[in-house]
Amino acid sequence: MKNLTYHQRVRLQVAYAAKIRIKGIAHLVEVSTTTIYRELKRNSMPNGKYVAEYAQKLAIARKKMASSTKKRSFIFHYKRIKYMLYTNRTKIYWLSDANRDEYIFSPYYKMRRLGPKKIYNLYYGFIMFHYMDNEPLYQFLYAHLRWKRKVRQERRLQKEVIQNSFYSIPPKATINFIDKKAA
Repeated sequence: MKNLTYHQRVRLQVAYAAKIRIKGIAHLVEVSTTTIYRELKRNSMPNGKYVAEYAQKLAIARKKMASSTKKRSFIFHYKRIKYMLYTNRTKIYWLSDANRDEYIFSPYYKMRRLGPKKIYNLYYGFIMFHYMDNEPLYQFLYAHLRWKRKVRQERRLQKEVIQNSFYSIPPKATINFIDKKAA
């Protein structure tokens, strides 16, 4: 997957408006289908339309946001102790002979398996501006993300209302018999 240029985004906008299949759009723009799906998901407007200028602004804002925040590692890196052979090799209890539960879940092996985690210090809610003075782009990105969140919440509420009305159990019917003595 790669980032699209502005001219590719314009082609994508025209083809998407003409309702060409995603595979055809990918062939036209000369990228993979996953790139087109990702582009439509991340950079389209919350109402479902795809506008090239809007998408280009969002892509630039995301790129500047990611490059302006520093990454930090959360995994503690253990110092390795220089190994000294303390006895005959046949008497040493090697890790391969040990029970798997004893060593596979230790922090050192988790770090080796998963690799160091990198996350961004700052998130979209707490935007800090750096020396390039890109405040309008950040404000644009922040407004877009709030708009998308609002649309998602409205869709979720509509879905819950539909599910509750469709799957709700009707109240039990009660039948009142008329007593012949009372009548």
